[in-house]
This record gives sequence, C-alpha cells and structure tokens, in this order.
Amino acid sequence: MPLGCLGFRVGPVIELHRNGTKVVPQPGCCFTVRSKRLGKKLYVGNLNYDLTSEDLEQLFHQHGTVESAEIIQDRTSGRSKGFGFVEMANDEEAQNAIEAMNGEEVAGRALTVNEARPKTDRGPRRGDGDGGGRGRF
Repeated sequence: MPLGCLGFRVGPVIELHRNGTKVVPQPGCCFTVRSKRLGKKLYVGNLNYDLTSEDLEQLFHQHGTVESAEIIQDRTSGRSKGFGFVEMANDEEAQNAIEAMNGEEVAGRALTVNEARPKTDRGPRRGDGDGGGRGRF
C-alpha cells in the first residue's frame, strides 16, 4: 500500500469534498487527504467605487481574521466594478461577517454580502476584438 493510504480500496472516484477537505485517490490503492480548505470566501456587492481592497479588508477585520480581500477592477480602465471578495479564516467568522455586514451602509451604499459561488465557465465572450463587439460572419 502507498504511504498515507487509509487502508481500503475505492472505485473510480475522482475526488470527494467533505467539510472543506479535498480527498483524492492515490494510484492503485485508496485515497488520502490532499488539502484542507482554509477559509470561506464571501461575495461583497454594491461597493462604492472609491473603496480600495485595503478598505474592504478593514471593514471585515472587525468580524474575524481576513485571509484576503480584493475589489474586482475593470481590465481596460482599472476602475472598480463595484464588487469584491473577502476570504475569512473559518466558517464561523464568515457567517458572523455575513450577518453583520449584509445590508450595512458603507460610504452611502447598502452592501450585499453572501457566500461566494464557484466560478463558472461562461463560454466565449462577445466583442472579442473583431470590431465593435459584433459577432463574426
């Protein structure tokens, strides 16, 4: 048995997710724990366009340990898109931050705060540089 094997065989399982832990099969044997999810990612919407990532971190710091805070910016202009993401150290702190900050007014705007959803593949984008954002003929 490979080192780290839990001692039983599994079928064609690719990966399992349980309590934030990724479980991956080892070749020819069983599965072992590969990585532990560190925190809970939150979506923060309706942000004032003048806020910075540092401001966002300070807003959420009072509700627990902030692992990361980022305001999403437009690629071409560099201007804020009015939303961002905050990663808290654990589920409990994330839940406390959601309860405290959702609907809270910051810089004249009521925030929308909830658990971030996984990124999905949106397919090809319109306006891919072929002139005016029209589809190709």
